[in-house]
Amino acid sequence: MPEDEHTGAEEPEEDEIEARIKEMHAKTSEVADKHRSEADFDEDMLRRMDDIAEKARGLRAAGEKKEEAKAETRTVAAEDSKGLGLGFTVAYTIVGVPLLGIGIGWFIDRAAGTTVAKGLGAVIGMVVGVALVMTMINRTQEKK
Repeated sequence: MPEDEHTGAEEPEEDEIEARIKEMHAKTSEVADKHRSEADFDEDMLRRMDDIAEKARGLRAAGEKKEEAKAETRTVAAEDSKGLGLGFTVAYTIVGVPLLGIGIGWFIDRAAGTTVAKGLGAVIGMVVGVALVMTMINRTQEKK
């Protein structure tokens, strides 16, 4: 082996240099392969994560559409319920107020010994009942 001018150490021979180069090449290839497989793993993982995120967005959108449909159904049901409630109130008012007038007329007839107060109570009850129903319907129409 020839001696290095600067350090005074012997220079390695050509075969020894080639062996070292091959060893270094093998080590760098091994490290590169390892990192390449990790990169492939990372790309595969990223692709899978993107797929999962896309599915999640789709499911979230479907859930939001279902919620919107439920809210719309609740709104329609609430409006139907209001109409049904108004209908029952009108029916009870038209029937109940004249019956109340007949009841008051019956007490007056019994106390006074007459028979006119029942009929008069029924007529007054009908007029008051219809007036109440008209008022309720007008209030409902004004709210809309």
